[in-house]
Amino acid sequence: MGTRIEQSTLAILDRLYRVTQDDAYGEWGGIYNEMADLLGAGPGGLTIFHTKTGNFKSASTDFSVIASNMDPESVDQYKQHFQYVSPFKEKIAALRAGQRFSRRAECPDRDFERTELYHDLFRKHGIFQYEYYSLFSDSTLNGGINFSRPKSRPEFSKHERQALNILLPHVRRAFELQQNFIHSSRNNLCMADILDRLEHGVMIVDSAARVIHANAAADKILVQSDGLELRNNTLMTALASENQLLKRLVNVIFSEDITVKGLAALDMLVSRPSGARPRHEPERQ
Repeated sequence: MGTRIEQSTLAILDRLYRVTQDDAYGEWGGIYNEMADLLGAGPGGLTIFHTKTGNFKSASTDFSVIASNMDPESVDQYKQHFQYVSPFKEKIAALRAGQRFSRRAECPDRDFERTELYHDLFRKHGIFQYEYYSLFSDSTLNGGINFSRPKSRPEFSKHERQALNILLPHVRRAFELQQNFIHSSRNNLCMADILDRLEHGVMIVDSAARVIHANAAADKILVQSDGLELRNNTLMTALASENQLLKRLVNVIFSEDITVKGLAALDMLVSRPSGARPRHEPERQ
């Protein structure tokens, strides 16, 4: 590959793995544009669609395309009408992750030029060759990335094809990682909402008693600093003697030989400087 293509490929790879810890799709627009520029590609995009209906749909909203360099009006036209008359629809929907669809391999040029899709939409955008790469697929969704080329230059060059072959596995992996991160974030938000509905304070701590999460009731307790408080994000008691018991408690909870029965037997009282009724914390009897 040429030096420019190599440098651009490395820059895109770096950006790909920085997007995996983002719970929104905004960064994909820039990544797609960089890939399209690198490949000398025309209009295209990164899409998700339902395999049963074939309707293009984003994972988080009703908008059909996650990233695209096509104007919004044309994207909307494709979503509202042209996706339903596309001669590629069924073949793309049948792709498994890692598989490729090439318009020229599946639909001869003359036949393609007679389609409504080409005559009324693709032709005015210079879309002649069209390639789609499936990034992931399951029983309900298929996600992929597509690139187009004009009639004057319908095929990728050798160096462009090499860059594409290098990038695609990483695009697929980065997209999968981001999907997993988004699903995990949503599950965590759901669990946090459930915990916030509890009347009792619930805190999740690590082996050093650092608080990872506290529900709404626990936050109120910590804000009062009346017996329990945070110091450098570590759970502490007001009395030093009780703080030693709390540390013992955490050590027991994280010990490998702890049993469910043993956990049920843990209990302690936490004194409150205000003189209010002591708080209960788990501790070994």
